[in-house]
Amino acid sequence: MRDLHEALRDPAAVTRLDLSRRSMETLPAEIGCFTALQSLDLRDNGLRALPPELFRLRGLCVLYLDGNALTSLAEAIGELKRLEILSLHHNRLASLPAGLRTLPLLRFLGAANNELAALGPWIGELRQLERLNLDGNRLRELPPELGQLRALRILSLRANGLREVCGALAGARALEQLDLRENLLAAVPDELGSLASLSWLRLASNRLRGLPSGVGRLRALQKLDVSANRLLELPPVVFELAALRELDAAGNLISEIPDGIARLPRLQRLELGGNRIERISPAIGGLRMLRHVDVAGNLIRDLPAELGALPALAVLDLSGNLLTRIPEPIATAAGHLELRLDLNMLEEG
Repeated sequence: MRDLHEALRDPAAVTRLDLSRRSMETLPAEIGCFTALQSLDLRDNGLRALPPELFRLRGLCVLYLDGNALTSLAEAIGELKRLEILSLHHNRLASLPAGLRTLPLLRFLGAANNELAALGPWIGELRQLERLNLDGNRLRELPPELGQLRALRILSLRANGLREVCGALAGARALEQLDLRENLLAAVPDELGSLASLSWLRLASNRLRGLPSGVGRLRALQKLDVSANRLLELPPVVFELAALRELDAAGNLISEIPDGIARLPRLQRLELGGNRIERISPAIGGLRMLRHVDVAGNLIRDLPAELGALPALAVLDLSGNLLTRIPEPIATAAGHLELRLDLNMLEEG
């Protein structure tokens, strides 16, 4: 229901209430009348505070508060014992209340794009938490208690000020997706190799010069993004990731695609644009599932003919290199291949 006045005619019958985008700066105390309320949407208003009556809605399971002007959240939030989803994106929160620790059913906690400078150790008590999104805050370090979140599947910490990630995070053994893009990381801990369920690892736009050997133990990893770092080579440990389907290492300082690439038989997408690549190993011809290859903006003068024999290849971006000719097998494959060749030095005819 979207009309507050209509809902107030029989508040005890209302289980879902959508008051989003109403330009409300205050939430009326009458919100406390909705004793059967299970879902409340207050997104995109101008709320600066929440009335105490809100925290008496003991049956509330879902609460959306995104896009408001909240600078704090009362400890009384811990009174909403049935809360499973709490979304606080795009506010002005400088901290999260420790009262959240008393929410035994909380599965999703989102507080992206706030002003959070720290995360308290209480976070480790949210034992049912499956998704945690703290993108776009001011976090400089992470509490080791994150490793106590045994149900956590998705953790997103993009665009903070993180300089290191504690090895204790490896205790979150159910983790499937970890996003650490746009931080200040010069290294990641070897202990991450213990995350046996991890399928996506995003490390783009950091200061990485390599990856620890432990990454090679991520047998379930399917997507790895290490773009926009300071890599001089494709880290050898990458070639131990036999389940890998997508590899993005664009925007580094890599000089070649080595023979080890053949050890990634399930690879479907390879992004290496904007490096300093001069050589592509003929071993790339063994990647029978490879569909998309981007090596634009490199220093490639010669191509291995084996690229033209890849049966699944649909896109080959070679633009912005130093090519003067295209091997016949690749030119022949152009009939069923999206071949991008602009900004090279190809000879006519």
